[in-house]
Amino acid sequence: MKIIEKIHSYATSLGFQLFGATDTRVDDTEVRFFYDWLADGKAGDMSGWLGRSADKRSDPALILPGARSIIMVGRNYYPGDHVMQTGRVARYAWYDDYHSAMGADLQKLADYIAVLGDSDARWYVDTGPIFERYFAAKAGLGFIGKNTCLITKDFGSWVLIGSILTKLEFDNYDAGNQLDFGRCGECRKCIDACPTGALSGQCLDARKCVSYLTIEKRGEFSPEEKEMLGSQDFCFGCDICQEVCPHNIRARNIDSAETPLSNLASVEIPSNETDFNKQFRTSPVKRAQWAGILRNLKVTSPR
Repeated sequence: MKIIEKIHSYATSLGFQLFGATDTRVDDTEVRFFYDWLADGKAGDMSGWLGRSADKRSDPALILPGARSIIMVGRNYYPGDHVMQTGRVARYAWYDDYHSAMGADLQKLADYIAVLGDSDARWYVDTGPIFERYFAAKAGLGFIGKNTCLITKDFGSWVLIGSILTKLEFDNYDAGNQLDFGRCGECRKCIDACPTGALSGQCLDARKCVSYLTIEKRGEFSPEEKEMLGSQDFCFGCDICQEVCPHNIRARNIDSAETPLSNLASVEIPSNETDFNKQFRTSPVKRAQWAGILRNLKVTSPR
């Protein structure tokens, strides 16, 4: 059995349903798009930290000297439909923070890769300076849709992805799911459904994105932002561009013993930041911080 096949088999045993690997080269067009996106201010307040890591995103060898390959894995996270249509939480945040669970499994996979010959393999789940969706598509997990999400054959766009940089070089890369299930074509349902007009082609203007505004944005909303957010009912993140995507007819519900946190309008939010941090210590919702959640609820789901 070839090394890549061994890694694939072990990744599957860890619960990763999608797998692929590719070289670490980044197309010049991808790099130019990223720099233009930053220069246009479309990253909003994220421009600073994204800009500081731009060189590493353009060349993964700056993250791990000697890196030859990048392994991409994915996992379905679709939890079902919302029951309440107020104070909605994006589906990825219904349960405990996936960074921890996926991170633990990626560490196990990296440990296995060490046994196979590379003790320097480095993994990331969202937090690394890597074009994750780009590499996931390049590795054959899916394609990047007009909603800027990775769209896969088996799970639509309801997937969490992780990456492992390695110095191992594979003689044949496992392309995972082959791209034989179509693309976006002339469809523009996600673009038309976006309540704030944040989508254009395969480009997202974060300054108009409900997810960015309700999670990453700090401080009070401007009058324009309040007007945009007042037209929808998500108070943490947003799934609208995924809900309308025809490819997501393939969504498969996950099984979980956890109690889902699908909305915040019916949840008693603590009156102070300390208690908020305790209550949401394992939830992705903590990312928005106590003041941000209160701000979001006030604008999107008045009580």
